[in-house]
Amino acid sequence: LIDAWRKGDSKVLRELYETTTVEGVPAVVVFALGTLGGDENRAYLAEQIVNPDAAEDTVWSIADSLLLFDPDTVTREAVTRMREMPGLHVHAAYMIGRLRVATPGSDEEAFLIECLGSPDVMTRGVALKALAQLGHGAYRELCELIAKDAWKQVAKLKILTVPAKPADRMQLRVFALESLRLIGTEASLDALREARNWRPEGGASDREATNLMQLSYAVSEDIYWRITGGLEGDFFEAAERQKQS
Repeated sequence: LIDAWRKGDSKVLRELYETTTVEGVPAVVVFALGTLGGDENRAYLAEQIVNPDAAEDTVWSIADSLLLFDPDTVTREAVTRMREMPGLHVHAAYMIGRLRVATPGSDEEAFLIECLGSPDVMTRGVALKALAQLGHGAYRELCELIAKDAWKQVAKLKILTVPAKPADRMQLRVFALESLRLIGTEASLDALREARNWRPEGGASDREATNLMQLSYAVSEDIYWRITGGLEGDFFEAAERQKQS
C-alpha cells in the first residue's frame, strides 16, 4: 500500500482495495487514492461510496476523501446518488455541509431540511450542523432551544423530530451547539448562559453533561470572537491593566 502510494500508482491501489481481506485496509486505501487525486480516482470513489458491500469505516473514509476533489463535481457524481439511498443519508448530509456549495433552494438544501425529520437521530444532527455550515441562520432559534433542553418548544416549531431517549437528546444538543458556533449571535450567547443553568439528574459526575458544559463555554467564546472580534480586549491597554493590578 505504502509503496504504491509513494509511486502514485492508483491502479495498484484500486486493485488492493478490491482484493484485500484485511479489515480496515480499504479505508486507508481510499484515503491514499484521495490524496493522489485525478478524475479516475474521483469517479472510482464516487462509485464505491454507493457500494452496499462497503464497510462503515470505509464509507466514512470515502466521504472524507471525496472532499479533496472539486465540490460541484462530487456533489453531482456522488452526493446526488447518495441522497437516494437511506443508508447513506447521514454521509450525504455530512458531505453537503463540508463541501459548502449547496445554494438556497437547491435539492441539497431541501434534502437537509427533510433529514431533520429522519428516524435516525445522527442524521438529524448532522443535517442541522450542515445547514449551519451553509450559513442558514434561520435555524438559529431551533438550535438555541435544543441547547436549552427546551424540547416542548422545539416540538412546537415542527421543524425537527424530537427524540424520546435522553441519550439522543444529549446527542442533538451537541450538534446544536456546534451549529451555533457557526451561526450564533449575541442572542445565542444569552441562550447558552441560560442553558448552562441546567443540571442533569446524574449531577456533576455525569461525564456527558460535563462535556456538554465545556463545549457550551467553548462555543460561547467562539461566537463572541466571531461577532465582536474581541474589540474590548483590543482596546484594553496594557498600561490600564497594570494600574488595576
